[in-house]
Amino acid sequence: MLSPLDPSSALYDAFRRSDAYGERGQRRLSRSEALCLALLGVTIVPVKLALILCALLLGWLLVRLSVLLPAAWCSALVPRVGRPLARCFLLFWGFWRVEWVSAGEPAADATLEAAVVCSNHISYMDMAIHLEHYFPSFVARGDVVGVPFLGVFSQYLKCVYVINEDYQRRGVRQSGASAQVRERVEEVAAGMRRRGIGPLVIFPEGTTTNGRYLLPFRTGAFLAGAPVRPVMLRYGPGRVSPAWESIPPLWHLFLMLAHPLHSVTAYELPVYVPNAEERANPRLFADGVRRAMLAAGGLHASPATLADCRAYLALAAGRAADVPAHSRAGRTLLPNPSSNPGGEKELADAAQIWSANAMEDSYGSLALTSEYIHDQVVPKEVAAVLPANPGEQLRLAHAISCHAYAGRVAALESEVGRLRRAAADRSSHVRTLETRLTSLQLELQDALDKARAQDEAAVRLAAEKKALVETVRRQAQSVARLDAFRRNLLATLQTSPDGNDALGEEGNDALGEEVSADASADRLVRDALSRANAALPPAQPPARTPRCPHDPDALHERTHERIYEAEEDGGYASEGADSGGLTKSGSTSPPPPLGGAGARGERLDGKEFFRRARARLSNEHFAAFLQAIKELNSGRQTRDETLAAARGIFGPANPDLYASFDGLLSRHLPAH
Repeated sequence: MLSPLDPSSALYDAFRRSDAYGERGQRRLSRSEALCLALLGVTIVPVKLALILCALLLGWLLVRLSVLLPAAWCSALVPRVGRPLARCFLLFWGFWRVEWVSAGEPAADATLEAAVVCSNHISYMDMAIHLEHYFPSFVARGDVVGVPFLGVFSQYLKCVYVINEDYQRRGVRQSGASAQVRERVEEVAAGMRRRGIGPLVIFPEGTTTNGRYLLPFRTGAFLAGAPVRPVMLRYGPGRVSPAWESIPPLWHLFLMLAHPLHSVTAYELPVYVPNAEERANPRLFADGVRRAMLAAGGLHASPATLADCRAYLALAAGRAADVPAHSRAGRTLLPNPSSNPGGEKELADAAQIWSANAMEDSYGSLALTSEYIHDQVVPKEVAAVLPANPGEQLRLAHAISCHAYAGRVAALESEVGRLRRAAADRSSHVRTLETRLTSLQLELQDALDKARAQDEAAVRLAAEKKALVETVRRQAQSVARLDAFRRNLLATLQTSPDGNDALGEEGNDALGEEVSADASADRLVRDALSRANAALPPAQPPARTPRCPHDPDALHERTHERIYEAEEDGGYASEGADSGGLTKSGSTSPPPPLGGAGARGERLDGKEFFRRARARLSNEHFAAFLQAIKELNSGRQTRDETLAAARGIFGPANPDLYASFDGLLSRHLPAH
């Protein structure tokens, strides 16, 4: 017989997989197998995975919505919907055939109700198979609570959670698992089953096998002494086995999804009713149910336990350091004090570890079988000090165990107190930091708002500054042009000999308004002209010596006389809407035409004419036009020469200005 340290030992036959992918699912695949799996992985696997997720989501919604229904409706509706949904879930996995077969001799009382369903454990699909048939509660590991979907389902089904260290670290506190199992079994057995909850399904082996062996049972399910219904699950042959303990979980899930068809048969045995001796001794009750399942056929007995399963997985992975001390392989690894005289302390520590691990039981009871007990070897040093009476030995062992557990409990309670204090300190520190973080976040938000407002103000001020700079630049150019024009105009006005010109007072006023941007300067010019006109004598025109009509001095004198007479009679009237002529003392006298130009042009007063000329002509042309008028007023050029100069200045683009100017000259300086 091979040593327990050898993974190929017969002790581990119950955990060894035997499908097309090797013992641990690591057989090297051929090219055709790899190609086939790749094709299935991109075709069937996504579809099946999507359908499975939809089924889980529907079940989750059913459980969540059930809390809104009355209790009576919930207990009747949820199982009726949950069973078909579980069948669809199995079908999406590929279980096209799920068959339930009654095996063994029927019970004497066919109406007897079993409080517990005792089943062998092979795969994670076992729960769905029982859920489709019984819709029961389960004894599950504590960490199932944190699994998506499964945690919600297990809480609705009122599952009994196995308390282990991982579950305790999640902060969940419950009474012992064995006490809960016994309480639930007694409720069902006494006819006080909770509404909407089926029987309690227990996997007493404590771990999974390959489906060909049956491990020793633990006693947690048999403490109440209630009737039990044994069920044996057998999965059909195929390329991939549903057993998954010794294969990487993700790889096994992929293989199960990639293979389209699976099947399973559940053999339902008659209800096992314990006798008086079995009710008093749960160990005998568990062994009796196990023998009944072995007698039904199809399964072989195995002495291996959960500790041996863990040892096999550790040895198969090459991690001998992870072998449990209370397994057969772990006991083989215990140090030998005879070969190490100074190893008594090491032996005591190893024995304490073995004692604590050997007492481990997920249901709160011992998992020691008769085969396991007979294999125990007590060291000679320990046997030498033991009392000869077996009863005394048991009492001593009980006292030692109680002392060991008390010390362990005290140490754990002290550690728990220390951890709780540390957790309270950390929680207080965390709350302080959260408060400080909140205040800092508020300050940061205020600072960001202020900075954003300042940035917007800076952008706005920069735009306004740019606009102001551009406006100042344009105004400066305009001021420079107006200043130059003002100087030219003042120079022109100062060179006039008598303040009168050929266009009259209105022309001078218009000239002052167009060339000056300052209203006060315009008023000063008008006041000065008014004072100059008022200073002129209102007497008759002075006598003059007859001169030649074509004499320039005579022409200049006649021009001034006519302007003087017009001003003395009240000036020039406004333009009429119909006649368009100038009136003197209320009479209309059309001016003599000058080649027909004055008759065709629009008749304007001097002010309006200068306004239009200033708006249309450039500064240079307007200055040249003023110079021409200055030459005419000073008598240095004739009327015709002035018209010719105006024609050249106005150009072909302004014939109306030329016509208006011709009309003005015709009214004030008639052609000779």
